[in-house]
Amino acid sequence: MNRITWIDYYKAISILLVVISHSHCFNFLYLWTCSFIMQAFFFESGFWLKSSGSISVRELASEVHRKFKRLMVPCYLWAIIFASFSIPSLTRIIYGSYPMLKAAHSYASPLWFLPVLFITIVLFFFCRFIFQKSFSIPIKLCTACCAFLVAGFLPKVEIGYPFGINVSIAAFGFLLMGNICFPYLQQIRRFLDGKENKLKICLLLVGTVVLGVGSYLLCRLNSQYVDHVLMGNAQYGNYWLFLIVSPIGILFTIALAFLLDLLPQGPIHSCMNYIGQNTFLNYVLNKPIIAGVKSVLEIIPVSIFIEQIIIIIAVLMVSCAVNELIKRYAPVLLGLYRQ
Repeated sequence: MNRITWIDYYKAISILLVVISHSHCFNFLYLWTCSFIMQAFFFESGFWLKSSGSISVRELASEVHRKFKRLMVPCYLWAIIFASFSIPSLTRIIYGSYPMLKAAHSYASPLWFLPVLFITIVLFFFCRFIFQKSFSIPIKLCTACCAFLVAGFLPKVEIGYPFGINVSIAAFGFLLMGNICFPYLQQIRRFLDGKENKLKICLLLVGTVVLGVGSYLLCRLNSQYVDHVLMGNAQYGNYWLFLIVSPIGILFTIALAFLLDLLPQGPIHSCMNYIGQNTFLNYVLNKPIIAGVKSVLEIIPVSIFIEQIIIIIAVLMVSCAVNELIKRYAPVLLGLYRQ
């Protein structure tokens, strides 16, 4: 299947925002990116899920098994690598919630995304199995609304729910919205390639700025209820504001990806393509790499802006180098398996 370049750019922009968020260099960027960036990944995950046609019990079981190998096996392996190998750590890792993964080791805390994504995709296939050929857009919309409502009223548990099930329900809503919106986003992208391209780029640029500023102002409003949004821990602040900020931030990221895709091709496009196609290790390794860079920069002080640039470059370079080694010698750590 041919890759869709704007989606690679979308994923690359998203992972860069995750690195900026985890680096804690600028508090306003940390507050802003936390308000929507993980939702953007769940939204994109819905692009690729087929919802037409019927699905049998055997096909459902096969999809669950395939996704377990793709997501949960690397999650457990990386968590064991980061954490001490002990019964308490293994128990926390198997439980799979954000608080328990963090208790196993702080570097393992970002791995909460993988069990949540696994449960979210399982929910999608289960809905396909229940509705079969009638899993239409109206049913998806109703299901997404129900998921958002249920997630908003679930009680908070200190150690989190197993596999982050409570977070998965909210994430399921974003995944369904991505699944619904994908064909329309493709139509918009094709429309931008038509006549009066420069005018469309100008309008898109204005829209991007409006979406970025709007999402930032709303996340500042939400900061009255919570220090920062942390989706993995079901830390939403005002939940209804969270549901408003998230799609605005997602649209901002999509608009940036469209802009990049419309610009003349250059080296930056090749870099962003590669990053977008290899986000997994950038996500898994960015915390330890950031910690290592920060410890070095304590000895060699630089301005906060230069520190942010160094961190981004270091995360990308180290992650990409390790990614190529793992692809060759230990692909299972990426959820990949040799035939």
